[in-house]
Amino acid sequence: MELTVREIAKRVAPDMDATAINRLVRQLRHWTLAGALKPIGPVSSGVGHHRKYSGESLYIAAILIELSRYRLPVNEMAGLALLFLIMPRGANRPRWATMWQQAKAGEAVIHAAIALGDLHKKGGSADVVLYVPEGNPITLDKENSAIILNLTRLFSGLGA
Repeated sequence: MELTVREIAKRVAPDMDATAINRLVRQLRHWTLAGALKPIGPVSSGVGHHRKYSGESLYIAAILIELSRYRLPVNEMAGLALLFLIMPRGANRPRWATMWQQAKAGEAVIHAAIALGDLHKKGGSADVVLYVPEGNPITLDKENSAIILNLTRLFSGLGA
């Protein structure tokens, strides 16, 4: 499925009025130029040509909108979006992919714990862990802060 930025905005925020949708479209375009939201093909598609986005971009946009509430720097948001897109390599990849699909389908309550290191230091770090909240506490290094996102709630109604 291919979507325009306006179609993404209307899907992730169906209750917004036209003015709010226009603001969201501008924000999504800004995130595209900053590398946080990846279009299909080149970022600059040319005059009169709409950028197209994959169905997966719909879910990344929902995450970016939620993360924007925490006023993270756009470069950190871009890094986190990339983490969500590439999924961790190695042994956890099948589990991550399964949980991601469960969150998208609403089959299980899946949370994402985003551990943030010192973002103000050069080389500040972030990491993302997907987990089922019941009986699975998340532990963080004492230096980290965290943002917990309920992906199942964020993705409900998107149905790409």
